[in-house]
Amino acid sequence: AQRSAANAREVRNLIQDSGGSHVTNQSARYSREHAIVRPIQEMRDWFDEKASSLYNAADAQAQGQPVTLKGFGDTLRDPSQMTQPDRVLLRDATAAFAKKNGMTVGEDGSISGTALQAETVRKWLNKERTRSNGEFVNELQGAMDDDVAQSAGGPIYDQARALWRLRQQTLGDPKGISSLLDEEGTNRAVPFERVPENITKLPQDQFAHIVNTLQNLPPELQGVGNSALGEIKSQFYNKMLEGASETRGGNARPFWNGTAVKNVIGDNSAKLQALMSPEELAKVDTLRKGGDILSFDPSYPGAAA
Repeated sequence: AQRSAANAREVRNLIQDSGGSHVTNQSARYSREHAIVRPIQEMRDWFDEKASSLYNAADAQAQGQPVTLKGFGDTLRDPSQMTQPDRVLLRDATAAFAKKNGMTVGEDGSISGTALQAETVRKWLNKERTRSNGEFVNELQGAMDDDVAQSAGGPIYDQARALWRLRQQTLGDPKGISSLLDEEGTNRAVPFERVPENITKLPQDQFAHIVNTLQNLPPELQGVGNSALGEIKSQFYNKMLEGASETRGGNARPFWNGTAVKNVIGDNSAKLQALMSPEELAKVDTLRKGGDILSFDPSYPGAAA
């Protein structure tokens, strides 16, 4: 019993060292879920702020003169994008909003306006984003960013292209990350209460991409990124603790179930390698060995002795 308690205490120490939380109630679980999603949301906002600064620089260079947003207009009226009713509605609403915003919308679908007018439309598109039209919004914003940056040329265009590539690499490519941002009010593609479990069950490449993204956030976001990584680690630690110290019904086990710990480690070895430092992996291996000490066949009376 003392050894079992020592193993449980060691897992709680690992959770504490990781910066994560030991889930003992719904409130703690909810905090962990938000801690994982928050840096991704803040990174999206960071990209929007960077794009805004580029729009301001482009407007200053153009001295407020309107430019033709060819790529944006072409994307807006691209028939291949009209795959859902939401996209059709968004197309018509976008053209109407652009005209209301003082931009010129030709009968052929061409659109022109100043960089600041374009930025207003860009921000409006964020507010109109839904789960069904989200990819279309990304396409529209990317085309508009490219048009405005091209009109400024030179360093501004180079910065805009680099920013857009980075955004696609971090937030747009793997469905793992994009699904964490896929929300419509309180209606989320991945409900908050399922976020930690959803991440641990992702295919290896998507999981590794999320970890790599969180490990390489811009300096001003690295603090919340580290918090998210700690909560992902604690998800694995809590699975080890629950499996080793509780029955399937949630009752306390009289003896430590080292097999449950080994199963979590074995089933997630590649993910743990991507997520944890060598020092952390060594501590996990020590925990596994601590469970081996208590391993016995419980199928007959007196086996524990």
